[in-house]
Amino acid sequence: MTHSPATKLITTAFGLTDIGLRKENNEDSFFIDNDLQLFIIADGMGGLLKGEEASAYAAEKMTLFTKHLRNWEEQTITDDDMVVSADPVENLLIGIMEVNRALHKEFGGTSGTTLAMLYIHNNRAHIMNVGDSRVYHIRDNTIQQITHDHSMVEEEKRMGNVTREEAMTMKKNILRRAVGTKDNVTPDHYSLATYPPERFLLCSDGLSNMVNTQELLEFARLPNMQEACQKMIDLANEKGGKDNITAVLVEVSRMSPSQETKIVTGDVEDTVEI
Repeated sequence: MTHSPATKLITTAFGLTDIGLRKENNEDSFFIDNDLQLFIIADGMGGLLKGEEASAYAAEKMTLFTKHLRNWEEQTITDDDMVVSADPVENLLIGIMEVNRALHKEFGGTSGTTLAMLYIHNNRAHIMNVGDSRVYHIRDNTIQQITHDHSMVEEEKRMGNVTREEAMTMKKNILRRAVGTKDNVTPDHYSLATYPPERFLLCSDGLSNMVNTQELLEFARLPNMQEACQKMIDLANEKGGKDNITAVLVEVSRMSPSQETKIVTGDVEDTVEI
């Protein structure tokens, strides 16, 4: 499968967040920028102090890098821009590490957050994550989890130290890697060729722990993305709503030069939700 040199990819996205049924506040945040084609989700660690502030802080700081990325793409870099590489993907990875250091300095390691990102660039989907917020890839009738959870239970399973049955009895919310809890962090980075039309789902563990992948696929394929996100959240709440629930659904499609340059994106939340 190859792309025509004239291929231009466009994105349409919708996101929703919900407090769930058992939490007193919402520690999830998300950010959508269809112009830059950058999408972020963060889940404050509820077991630590100020999880709500941590996720909002991380999402807000990462949005600053969208300005610098846009300046890079428009070739209007200034001395004030935090661009240290000609590669925008590398700059996002550096941005995560810088946000980690800033968050650790701000809260002294007493608070942390997950961070999962999707960046569409040069006909590739770049996915970055720290923690257990997930990114799924949906095409046709299939769904694939791209990210690996940085939780104790999932890492023990991958190393073969525990059986699937033993893992079911372990706590899922103990993270071995998160943003802000230590001086340094290394984000995972995955790069996929894009073959539109396709979708990506970014979600917090409040969704993935309650709704199975087959159910996620069923909803993610709905034509109306707002309806899809709402149905996912509703089902998570029907199953107990044990945590905050956030879903960001992104559709990647192809536009040829002969098409109108004006893109109607429909219902899109171009903001940080806290």
